[in-house]
Amino acid sequence: MISLPRPAAVAFDLDGTLVDTEAILIEAQRQTLMDFGITGLEPDHPRTFGMGMEPGVARLSEFYRLDYPQTLEVFRLHWARLSATELTSMPGARALLMRLRDEGVRMALVTSADPVHAQNALKALSVPGAFECVVDAEMVSRLKPSPEPYLKAAECLGVSPQNMLAIEDSGSGVESALAAGMRCVAVHAEVHERTELAQAQVRIRSLIDFPQFT
Repeated sequence: MISLPRPAAVAFDLDGTLVDTEAILIEAQRQTLMDFGITGLEPDHPRTFGMGMEPGVARLSEFYRLDYPQTLEVFRLHWARLSATELTSMPGARALLMRLRDEGVRMALVTSADPVHAQNALKALSVPGAFECVVDAEMVSRLKPSPEPYLKAAECLGVSPQNMLAIEDSGSGVESALAAGMRCVAVHAEVHERTELAQAQVRIRSLIDFPQFT
């Protein structure tokens, strides 16, 4: 079994890593488009998962030729409702958070999501005391793949980024963590098929397979 040197701290991505949000993102987009009279997603519907709300809605509105401010306003309403009621944790997420918390591993949450969604996700995960720091979209000037979110987490914890481990599920997230100087574990059901995750030092298909620290 793979093992990893114990880091000074671990920084977790949120959407797709700890909570399963891809399905509710698509549903929020579908309901938003319906409000503008568009009844189905195009076959080449743009992939916006992991981009953050505003860049994702900007791409959506450009693709479907909608007014961006109006689209963003409508999307926020659908996203807030679904985020508050439909979030579920990824396989192994709660068990891993509890394990690391009980082992005394310091942890931060680093997300491109808005603070309301981040808090909804923390409630869904229901692991009190897991995270010392939460870095959300409103706390940085540049989102992933910029290293700024992970550097912010390191600053918050008072830990050198080189002594931290990031856990990510997207190419932009892996790029962000590596650019910040952190080691990275990529987790995705198709992790070995996704070339954008190839730069991560460790790749696993599920958090259930997360290595032990030595």
